[in-house]
Amino acid sequence: MHRQLQFAPLALLTACAFVVTGCKTDSGLEQARPDDYATTPRPTASNPLYQPIRPGDVLEITVQEDPSLGGSFTVRAEGHILMPNVGPRVSVAGMSVSGAEQHIKRLLEQKKLRTATVTLDRVFIAPVSAMADKEQTLVYLTGKVARPGQHMLSTEIGAPLGAYEAIMITGGLSRFADGKNAHVMRQDAGGIRRKIGLNLDAVAQGAARDLPLRKGDIVVVPEKVFGF
Repeated sequence: MHRQLQFAPLALLTACAFVVTGCKTDSGLEQARPDDYATTPRPTASNPLYQPIRPGDVLEITVQEDPSLGGSFTVRAEGHILMPNVGPRVSVAGMSVSGAEQHIKRLLEQKKLRTATVTLDRVFIAPVSAMADKEQTLVYLTGKVARPGQHMLSTEIGAPLGAYEAIMITGGLSRFADGKNAHVMRQDAGGIRRKIGLNLDAVAQGAARDLPLRKGDIVVVPEKVFGF
């Protein structure tokens, strides 16, 4: 009895650590924390000039050091513009004008120029009447899904888009997908990507909550491993 009491504080500390930091499984996946399910509705700007870039917008890009890299670009339905010398597909939808400008500057300095002076102007703003109650969410899917890659999905304004929901919208899981051991890679404040475990099978059965996606999240679905 004395030895059991002696180790009780250690067990209590371990439990407390679990609550504060979360728990990693043998596969290195971390259980989702309560704050991972928190969502913040995006504010809508009354002035269209300050609204995020969206498909249909036309951007005029000037590169001071090499004018041939610039030009007029239309944002495609998938949320990117075609810049053959840079991307070739450069995702800009959902960004502010200044954010897209800095994004293209970084890409140019990584691939083409030592220093790039970029000016980006939105010369045409796509009408919003048909999509007035929608917002665009950029989603990244990889692994055993029907359509891996980046997808620009429309959702109701202020409504979170779940990982399982995004997979279903884009075609669902592919053959031999291991839905029980999927995960979401989410970057923390320190720039390190956490691997948040996600049981898609449980979500599909209504036994678990879908994980709301945030900007930059990557949904990973591994292949099922069969024992022989």
